[in-house]
Amino acid sequence: MAETVLGETKLCSTCERAIEVSKIRMHEIGCARSNYKCKICGEVVAKADQEEHEAQAHKPVKCRFCPYTAPAATFGKHEEKCELRPKQCRWCD
Repeated sequence: MAETVLGETKLCSTCERAIEVSKIRMHEIGCARSNYKCKICGEVVAKADQEEHEAQAHKPVKCRFCPYTAPAATFGKHEEKCELRPKQCRWCD
C-alpha cells in the first residue's frame, strides 16, 4: 500500500478534517454545500439527513425506572445501570 505525503494542511471549517492548503477552498465550498455541523452535538451530518439526525439523536428519552431524561444520543445504557432498576430477588424467582 502506497503512502500519500500531504503538504501543509488546514482544517475545514465545516467537517474539521485536515485538507491540503492548495485544495481547502474548493473543499470548504463543497463541504458547506453538502454538510452541516450540528450545533447540539458537533457531529457533521449530510444536509439531506439533518431533520432525521435532529429527530433521532436529540429526541428526549426518559428512563423507565427514574426521572432521568436525556437526548437519545447521550442516554446510552442508563437504564441498564439505573439505581432504581428492579433487581432479582435472591429468595424467590
